[in-house]
Amino acid sequence: MDADIIQRFLESVGQKADVDLYLRLFQSQDKEGFALIAADAQIVRTALDPFHFDLRILAGLGLCPIVLLGLFDAKDADRQARRVHEWLVEDQVPARVLTVPRAMDASTLEAVRDTVRTSTIPIVSLESAREDTTDARFNLLSALAARLGTRKVVFLSTSRGLEREGAPHISVVNLTTDYERLTGAKGHLARRHVTLLRQARDLLEEVPHRMTIAVVNPLSLLRELFTVSGAGTLVRKGSRIESHLSFDGIDVPRLRALIESAFGRMLRPEALERDVERVFVEESYRGAVLFAPSPVAPYLSKFAVERTAQGEGIGGDIWGTVVREYPTFFWRARPDNPVTPWYARQCDGLARVLARSGGGEDSCRHRVRPRPAGGLRDGGGHAAAGEPAAIRASGGASFGITFRGTQAPLGPSQRASIRHRRCSARTREWPRPGSGNGAPPHRAGETLSSWN
Repeated sequence: MDADIIQRFLESVGQKADVDLYLRLFQSQDKEGFALIAADAQIVRTALDPFHFDLRILAGLGLCPIVLLGLFDAKDADRQARRVHEWLVEDQVPARVLTVPRAMDASTLEAVRDTVRTSTIPIVSLESAREDTTDARFNLLSALAARLGTRKVVFLSTSRGLEREGAPHISVVNLTTDYERLTGAKGHLARRHVTLLRQARDLLEEVPHRMTIAVVNPLSLLRELFTVSGAGTLVRKGSRIESHLSFDGIDVPRLRALIESAFGRMLRPEALERDVERVFVEESYRGAVLFAPSPVAPYLSKFAVERTAQGEGIGGDIWGTVVREYPTFFWRARPDNPVTPWYARQCDGLARVLARSGGGEDSCRHRVRPRPAGGLRDGGGHAAAGEPAAIRASGGASFGITFRGTQAPLGPSQRASIRHRRCSARTREWPRPGSGNGAPPHRAGETLSSWN
């Protein structure tokens, strides 16, 4: 298939920037660690056409995922493997069927590696383990993923992802915070999805390296692989967020690289030499929040998530930590920032002001709002009588301020301090009582940035 046709097709399922980002990432990494895709008999029987087309696209890009058959039911896995192989070979896609013994051995692993290194798609059958339990076959998957350094395991499903009764599919599952709730009696997950979530948790715990799991429909496989927003359900371990009162103990060059990567521009040399009130850093430096001191309230000066991590829910982990630690804080964000709508849902009210700098004028949004003590997923609060509880923008520079609990409204001196960057009031909007806060939207809400 012509490379231009492949590129245009990928751009049709996601933003060009996303496609280019993930394509460069995947092509720069070890080929055997790209992805492992598990398909059951129903997918081979009813959805082989879209699945084999996706494999054809991936092969055309030089990406060879490992296709695993027989994980959930190994009966007839050899026959399914031959069928997938025939479809691929008919379209001139190099593929090879491999049979795994009941115990993963070195020769099998080397055969998988050699197949991928020759730009051939390995189709791995688990029929030899048909008498074993599903959990035993998951152990084979775990051994394979661990030895190959697999970065993503994809379970193809006839549903869009993990689903609850009468609700849309779940976008992200953070196993640290969501597992008990989703698998409990009130989680309302389908029984098969409860079992799959347990198996996914066990798999992530057994694999020593960082890995994510996706549950997605074959029709959305490429969108899951090549977009920040994803398409199915992403299952991941929770992140450990470290808190520091200064830059002592922080790898500052690594932090600078993270922020510059997220913002897409260089920081000023002195940007990380200023006083800070608090720094929150994800343990692997894939996300960070910086707070600067302010006479009004703690000022969130930077919120950065590594571009390639913006599909993994790390921004939500950091934000949840921040709102638990700080009952009151404010932030600014440019109105042309693509996640300004997400910022708007996190604050508790809004007003518009006009920002003046030099001879030009830019409209500027500020947001403020009292937030209940429960955190991000609680219902929205509203301002105390007499003052708007937040500031929000419509062009130029933007300003967000978040209040939680029973904080008093801003007084005149505080408002003057907030406008110290030559912003003057233009309009104000009262917060809507009872408006919902909402959690960050699936992955797309993590393209988070702020001013230098």
